[in-house]
Amino acid sequence: IYIILDKARQWGGSTLVQFYMMWIQQIHKTNWNLAVCAQDDGAANNISEMYTRAADYYPSEVAKITLKPYARSPKNRVCEERGGIIGVGSINNPKQFRSYNYQMIHISEAGLWESTLKRDPEELAASLMSAVPSVEMTVIVIESTAKGVGNYFHRMWQKAVKGEVAFDPVFVAWG
Repeated sequence: IYIILDKARQWGGSTLVQFYMMWIQQIHKTNWNLAVCAQDDGAANNISEMYTRAADYYPSEVAKITLKPYARSPKNRVCEERGGIIGVGSINNPKQFRSYNYQMIHISEAGLWESTLKRDPEELAASLMSAVPSVEMTVIVIESTAKGVGNYFHRMWQKAVKGEVAFDPVFVAWG
């Protein structure tokens, strides 16, 4: 599944993406890893916390979800029962995702990703996405509220609308 989601602010797109990825990790796949990359560490941690809260309230008759730190990382966690890693980070530290393999990528608020001398949104997104194998149950979602023109998210959106990339454009209107 390859989706680019242009959404209304506070619509719940990040929550929906996290829950869908959790469903794959907890029901369908073992050792199926997920990367969450946002515009800053605070936003990435907030998205990761959605997964944690969902795990805390997950129906015990379905499964138990125990999240523990992965490799002594303060951010990355692993599900004890199913083995899936939840890697968490931001564009502010693009190298933090290296040396992991991911089957699911959640790129959040890509419209806010700024290009600087030390970081390039296209380069980080390409690096993350190139590690995802083209097999069943893999997921890449690029989501954002619209934030101007000419930025990485806008360029990807335009390419998706024109059918130039593998992403299906999904628009959730405001109001």
